[in-house]
Amino acid sequence: MGNDQKNKLFYFTASSSAAQEHVTKTIKNSVNLMDYADYIDNGFLDELENPENVNMWGATPGTSNKSNWNKLEKVYRFLLYGSNQTFTHYGRVIAKVQNHQLAESIWGTTTKGETWEYIFFVEIIFKTDISIKEFNRFVGYSENFTPQGFSFIADTKLEKIINKYNSIDTAIKTLNDGIEYENDLKQNDPEVSEDNKDDQDLEYETGIKSKIRKIKNYINAKGFSYKPGTIENFYLSLKTKPFVLLAGISGTGKTKLVQLFAEAVGCNGEQFNLISVRPDWSDTSDLLGYTNIKGDFQPGPLIKTIKLANQNPDKPYLVCLDEMNLARVEYYFSDFLSKMETRKYKQDRIVTDELLSDIIFFEKENIEVADKHEYEGLHLSENLYIIGTVNMDETTHPFSKKVLDRANTIEFNQINLMDLPAQNDLDIETLNEENQFLKTKYLNLIDALPEKKSHIEEITGILRDINEILKSANLHAGYRIRDEINFYMIHADNYRLFSNDSQENQNKALDYQIKQKILPRIQGSSRELKNILIDLFDYFADTNFKVENRKISEQMIQHLENNQDIKYPQSADKVAHMIKRYEQDGFTAFWI
Repeated sequence: MGNDQKNKLFYFTASSSAAQEHVTKTIKNSVNLMDYADYIDNGFLDELENPENVNMWGATPGTSNKSNWNKLEKVYRFLLYGSNQTFTHYGRVIAKVQNHQLAESIWGTTTKGETWEYIFFVEIIFKTDISIKEFNRFVGYSENFTPQGFSFIADTKLEKIINKYNSIDTAIKTLNDGIEYENDLKQNDPEVSEDNKDDQDLEYETGIKSKIRKIKNYINAKGFSYKPGTIENFYLSLKTKPFVLLAGISGTGKTKLVQLFAEAVGCNGEQFNLISVRPDWSDTSDLLGYTNIKGDFQPGPLIKTIKLANQNPDKPYLVCLDEMNLARVEYYFSDFLSKMETRKYKQDRIVTDELLSDIIFFEKENIEVADKHEYEGLHLSENLYIIGTVNMDETTHPFSKKVLDRANTIEFNQINLMDLPAQNDLDIETLNEENQFLKTKYLNLIDALPEKKSHIEEITGILRDINEILKSANLHAGYRIRDEINFYMIHADNYRLFSNDSQENQNKALDYQIKQKILPRIQGSSRELKNILIDLFDYFADTNFKVENRKISEQMIQHLENNQDIKYPQSADKVAHMIKRYEQDGFTAFWI
């Protein structure tokens, strides 16, 4: 700690397109200084450990820049503030030199004829993804502060950070991984003692936010872009329950998301199974298999994956049921839904009742079913994750509440045709995750009550308010929905994937859950339903629209466009468009 007290942290900015070109040239890529040896003193080259492979930055002449450059010493830490209001790199200074010719030969000159001659050479410690909002809160700046140029963090602020985290490296890694609040939790919670601190730390040490960032980088590098929060929400949905629906119009990247997510976490080969659902499927045997008249068991497309998952409990297995509602889901998938409800802990594993019944292993007279022993005793294991993609159009079947109550339904309907894939050099490293990364922690709400009682009471109180609005039309949520929303919210609170700010993170997470667990169940044509939707909008957006107004959906949509401080913006927007559909057709549903 003592040594780091002498260290410093500074930042420099590269927000313009020209500065981003410099980032690409000398930060993301290295420079071979031997190519510029004519401009550099041999003694200086000898100081560098590897002059053929260095990263570097420079500042133009100016009183402030020169003063800050003069302060630089080896090992001083820096953050690079790039585009999209994000800090993208963290590293340390390894050398510095003032060299006009070198700077001009590498970066050229400004329109004023100046060049970035106050050069410092750096080592990149790790890439970062730290928003300006997170940085300002962490350091103690005002929330509207925006970095400009080249500047040091004040000693008084840096001292507080080092005292709290022991070193600058630890502090920035903690901020980057999204767990800076974890230290606050330990300091402020008297129940966190030295005896149980290791257990409390386990969840944070997994670096979930860092892993999600790598998954997003992998998907982006493959040329696919999803709106902010999509990957985080998909992960938390899988973590809550291993059955998720991706619903929307055709061509919005639902199936590709599942494929790329599987690749990114290391579910390749037999750990990923893409199954195209057929319109003529009518019962469980279409997925699991059946016994033919000769007594031979004909395995279905899913049974091999289930068997592998049972045999390898530490590996995650992802199954994508593509166009899941081409056939009636209640016909061919009802047994799976029922078995999911039998989940229970057996020692430290989550198991279900046996999956294959005697009906599937039908034995005719004295004919014994071949290979029966291979598939007997299989269950839906905790490492099997089923994701259904759903197109809601005239060629498909709607879902019953039985299905919707048991899944998180993530909507894919918003299209931005101008969101073109960008060329990038993002790190496309894939993970090789074990099942612990996706495995749920809770099956029953009572399991979470001891450690999360106040949090559960707060969330359940909000759900109770929403239920009061819904119950007049018998649309209110039951215990299963209450429990699963709370599980999602607990994981969201633990990992802070949407924001490091506790309240902001909670609002965003609950917004997803309202839209995914409560709103999909709403449909109808009664006048009472419109009144309910108006009340929901008022609750989500903190407004007071009058029921008497005949055409109010456009006013609602306009209100959302003009206000950025809506508590639950996604849910409010969805309800406004459901009201618009009602005003146009006299009927509305979530699937519009």
